[in-house]
Parts: sequence; structure tokens; C-alpha cells
Amino acid sequence: MVETYQIDKRYKESFDIWTVKGHPDLLIKPVKVKELRLSLKAGEEGDIGAKIISYSKDEKTNEYLMVMEKIEGRLFSELTKKELKEQENNLLNTIQNLIYNYNIYTDDIHKDNIIIQDNNKIRIIDYGGADAKFVNRTDNLDNLVNCMMSKIYGNQKYKCINPNQQIKDIESLKIQKRIEERLKKINKSKKKL
Repeated sequence: MVETYQIDKRYKESFDIWTVKGHPDLLIKPVKVKELRLSLKAGEEGDIGAKIISYSKDEKTNEYLMVMEKIEGRLFSELTKKELKEQENNLLNTIQNLIYNYNIYTDDIHKDNIIIQDNNKIRIIDYGGADAKFVNRTDNLDNLVNCMMSKIYGNQKYKCINPNQQIKDIESLKIQKRIEERLKKINKSKKKL
């Protein structure tokens, strides 16, 4: 028999996430396909993101309804300055794992998207940011780690070069190189005349 889920109530006032009737351990969230794919990967083994229990596509809106585990713990926004400092290396390790092993980067990381569980495990939720993506080998992975860490601990310690600017710079260099190569060919052909 297929499990059916029903929305109960909004989980938190400012979030588009709802609790599930009869399942206090689950949440429902409408997402775009990119966020669904990233969430599935991050929650693959329930290691970093929430484990995705089920999802279905709404043909009218092209959105997906994602049923996921409710992660118990405290939001980073609820931690004291001392507790935040104590969790810095733990978060760094989690972010490195997310980027190096799961190949996921999210620009929408903030203290309300990070949960510390009672067992001291850090979980990162919400992969719907505009620049959330699967990373590849051409990305500067250390910079991506710094960009995520800088959103929590500041840019003084974790120097971040905007990944979007890096992409623009790389594209600009490629265009410049193509122009220079064309100019060499033009200059060579002029000499023959």
C-alpha cells in the first residue's frame, strides 16, 4: 500500500514548509527540480541534508512536493557566540564534506539553514539558493568552502571570491585568448601579402 501524506500546519511562520498529519517526524516542502536534485544528493544517506522520503511533480506548476525527514536539533541562529565558536571546525568539516564528497555548493547558507543535533552532528538544509549547484573539477573548491564559511563566520577569516565573478573572469579570459589567436592569424596573413 502506498503511503499518503496530508499537510497539517505551517512548520515555522516564515518558511514554506509544512508538517505532515500523523507523521510528526516528517515535513513537506514545495521545491523546483534543481533543489530536489541537490536535496536528494545531500540527504542520500541522511548524512548532511534531510533524507527525502518521497516526492511528486505538480504538472500545473512544474514544482515538486518533497516529503523529508524532520531533523531534530538546534538552529545555528539559536547558539550563543561561544557555542558558535565551538562548532566552527565541525561546520568546516561538514561543508568540506558537502563540497568535496557530495559535490554540492549552496550560496544560501545562513544560521537558519544549519542544524546541530544532540549527537553534535551538523546538518545543512535548504538547497534552493540561486547559485546552489553541483560543483565540478574546474571550480575552486577551497574558495567555495571559504564562501560558505564566510556567511557564518565572516570574510575576515574565510576569504571568499564570489564564485559567479570567477566564472565571468574565466569566460572573459577565454574570449580574450580566442581574440588574440585570431589576431595572430590575421597578422600572419598580412605579412604574406
